[in-house]
Amino acid sequence: IPAEGRTAEVLVRLRPGACAHGVAFWFDAHLYADIHLNMAPQIGRQHLPTTFRDHWRQAVMCFPEPVKACSDGFELKLNAHHDDDAVWFTLLSQCPFPAAT
Repeated sequence: IPAEGRTAEVLVRLRPGACAHGVAFWFDAHLYADIHLNMAPQIGRQHLPTTFRDHWRQAVMCFPEPVKACSDGFELKLNAHHDDDAVWFTLLSQCPFPAAT
């Protein structure tokens, strides 16, 4: 998500019959000049034992209800937002009928 504007549109193509329950994400914080902190899985950690864990992790935001692909090539449209404290997503499009449980 760009620092300017703090919102970006994201399109996610779902496989036919797929059901999305939320968005998994991580962040890359630009702290100062060329110093940044990237929380992508295993970035910069290949030299550490697999049991290594720090307190920064990936995150997930669950949708209020699952979203099911209603057609072949269905694209889930989201807005990704951030402010100084949080990251969140807003559903902009979904199928006109609820997902089957």
